[in-house]
Amino acid sequence: MTRLELLSPPAASPVVATPARPAAVSKRPRGQLELLQAKLERAIRRRTGDRVRNLAIRIQDHCVVVRGRCGSFYCKQQAGQAAIATMKIEPALCDAVVDNQIEVW
Repeated sequence: MTRLELLSPPAASPVVATPARPAAVSKRPRGQLELLQAKLERAIRRRTGDRVRNLAIRIQDHCVVVRGRCGSFYCKQQAGQAAIATMKIEPALCDAVVDNQIEVW
């Protein structure tokens, strides 16, 4: 080896870009997810007297995200309890948790 080879840094290996991970996709069929979302939405609307505006429900792997707006914390609590009660009787959602992101204005 020459002196120049000893002093130069080792050649860097080429950087290979790894593809981004796809978003978490639920293993349930699309139609079943829509039915579960509709069932949760009906239960929340019934329990709160349809006082949650812009109600949106998203089911992920082990989490049910409830979003919307309501006028009181009591209404927000009722929406969360309705979601939990509905999930207990659904075998597909019995192990899921509720992420209550309803905004109180």
